[in-house]
Amino acid sequence: MPGWTLQRSRRPKGWYYQAIYGRGGDRVSVTLGYLSEEQVEQVGVNIGIMGKPNTFVGVSPDKEGDPLPVAPREKLAWGVRLWLLDGSDVRVVGMLAESTRRDVLSLEAQGRYGAMKLRDFVERVYVPYRRAVNAKQAKREKWIWDRVLDFLGDVQVKNLTLHRWNMFLVQQRTWCPRTQQIVQNVYKAGLMYAVANGGIDAVHAMDVIRGGNRRYTEAGEALTADEVVAVLDVAATPMHRALYATAIGQGTRPGEVVTLLWQDVDWGNGFLAFRGADKNDRARSRVPITPLTRRELWDWWIEQGEPTRGLVFLWHGRPIKVWAKSWKTAVKNSGIDPDGSRRLMPYSARYTYATLAAVAGVPRAAVRAGMRHSNHSRILETVYERLRDEQVAEALAGFPDCAGPGVKVENEGEE
Repeated sequence: MPGWTLQRSRRPKGWYYQAIYGRGGDRVSVTLGYLSEEQVEQVGVNIGIMGKPNTFVGVSPDKEGDPLPVAPREKLAWGVRLWLLDGSDVRVVGMLAESTRRDVLSLEAQGRYGAMKLRDFVERVYVPYRRAVNAKQAKREKWIWDRVLDFLGDVQVKNLTLHRWNMFLVQQRTWCPRTQQIVQNVYKAGLMYAVANGGIDAVHAMDVIRGGNRRYTEAGEALTADEVVAVLDVAATPMHRALYATAIGQGTRPGEVVTLLWQDVDWGNGFLAFRGADKNDRARSRVPITPLTRRELWDWWIEQGEPTRGLVFLWHGRPIKVWAKSWKTAVKNSGIDPDGSRRLMPYSARYTYATLAAVAGVPRAAVRAGMRHSNHSRILETVYERLRDEQVAEALAGFPDCAGPGVKVENEGEE
């Protein structure tokens, strides 16, 4: 069956994109123009869930919230463009979820839902639902379903069993237990959705994967306050110094700090807003600016001419995707890891934030909010706080000796 594809052509201003449906004389072409890398990624996610041009329903750009029937070609172009470039729009997501729900009910009414092959169920029912709920996560799960469907795609949903699933895992001998556990969780979530919609009575039994919750990559280390100063002092450029300080001062993930925009910096109220910080919907995305970030980011802002819009950190006028290489160079030049034995990578900025806050006695509730964790999460104390021996000793130096008034504490070794 023909579907939508994304085609690009090289032009003087950059890559020029079109959305194409069908082939030959029945082909429908919708011009999208010049797109940013972020827009192209969004197009890639949404293009797979668009229907046929003659059945497509979008959102009218003129009448907000009104369904848009596809009649004139120009309206089709508007509707498709809005769908592709603004797929996060809640109205579009709502229409997609409703469409998926109708498909499920139709299959149930025909008595064919439980008899569907796993491939049909995943591609027609479950994946569209996942894209509507969380497009980013659905994109991450694609490689898992590709491998599962290669082995179990032709099995009816109602005939999936523990034996068939174990035979699939046996074929993946190169996967570590942690990877097997992640794949099994994704597979189980799909079957649970089938149960919730009445397709099957229950999810079949699954064996516990020993070692599935074990970390196979050693976690990174945190920097001390003195080491932070040393790294900032040898930063290659003022931009890199501000980037490292912001990452450490706000405890950002490596990809969050490079997407920070000047319009998201509220100097007056002292807050930063992180776009795309939707890893946890219940967590904050707007957090207070710490003193370290304020000092270094302010200096960078002044040097850049006090901009009000655009990316905060650019390298030769281009967005930064990764900064591991420059960070590694700064760590090496700082002399804090002369033999290269410590695991100090960009994610160490997040460990450092949590650890320095713990040493300083900042309440954990405040640290969770600053790191954009949900209130009930325990990942802060189990993963991110990485106190070294000397930091533990320094923190415990203030432990009370519990000697009451009038109690003489004799020194050890005295007669």
